[in-house]
Order: sequence, then C-alpha cells, then structure tokens
Amino acid sequence: MNKGNGLNIDFYAYEGLDLEEGLLEISEVRSNGELRKFTYKLTSIKEFERFLRNVREKRRSYLIGDECGTRSFELLVNEEGIGTFRYPEWNVTKELELPILSVQNKVRFPITPDLKQQVARYVQIEINKLHFEEPYIFVEAPDKGTITEFSNEYFDQMITNKYLDEGSYCCPTFSEFLAHRSLTKLEGS
Repeated sequence: MNKGNGLNIDFYAYEGLDLEEGLLEISEVRSNGELRKFTYKLTSIKEFERFLRNVREKRRSYLIGDECGTRSFELLVNEEGIGTFRYPEWNVTKELELPILSVQNKVRFPITPDLKQQVARYVQIEINKLHFEEPYIFVEAPDKGTITEFSNEYFDQMITNKYLDEGSYCCPTFSEFLAHRSLTKLEGS
C-alpha cells in the first residue's frame, strides 16, 4: 500500500454540453508535491453526482469503472474521507489508501473565438435542467435577462480565475457555481 498526501478527484463533462458522460481524473498528490494522474471515461454524470453528494455528506460511497467488460478502477471512500483507489497495472491490481483532498464536478470549454456563446449555451441548458430536475432552485423558469446575467457572471468568473488547462478553461459546473454563489451571498448578509 502506497502512502502520500492525498487524492484529488475531478470529473469533467465533455465540452460543457448536454452530454451524459465525461472523464474522471484521479490525482495522487505526493508529499514532495508531485502529481500522478489517472484518467478514466465515466459514462454517467448522475453516478458521479451521487458519489460527490455522499462524500460531502460524509457517507460511504464508491465509483467503479468498467471498460469493455473489464473493471478499470475502484474508488471507495469511507465516512472519515479516506479513499481506497484500486487500479490495474499490467497483471496486478495496485492500491492507494489516502485521504480525499477534494472532489469536484468540473466542465471544460475549449478556447475558441465563440467561447462566450458556448458558455451562454451551456448556462441555458443547465438552467433548463435545474428548473425541471430541481425546481426548488428555480421555482419559476428564469427569463432571458436573468439567464444572460447568470451567463455573464459565470463567464466573468471563469475568465478571472484562469482555470486554464491544456488549451481549455476548466471550471466548476454551473450548479457548483450556483451553490458557491448562494453560500457567498448568505455569508455576506
């Protein structure tokens, strides 16, 4: 069993569009500051969201990857936030048991001339999903002006925070942005 400082777990929806799959990136953060990254395709955003919610609520949770009928990884997290990550390497299964440092649901936007329009389209899709799936967030469907305001605020934060990674912007999903925005407003009042 390897020891280190911890694991960062990031899920990236493809291109920030309305797709139900993405990439899971598990990074081992070593005591000397080195990062060792493992990337897997994950076919269910809902599965990751369930995992994320359980980890944040300090409940046992797991993710299991499967590619072409072969188990590609197992990630188990207990109530204390200790993660057990098992992955195949050649003909053996390796295991890391480390504290979970962060779990984030992110989105990637490629840097293109129409980036602002991509972000606006993404925000529109996410607001529509939230309105129907979680009506307590948006009791009434937001009007065009409100959607534009959210889109501009999200875009400005993304650009300001410089979440740049390999020719794309990586930032928290719109629902994560809304949750953080709500907390900030509550703390400010």
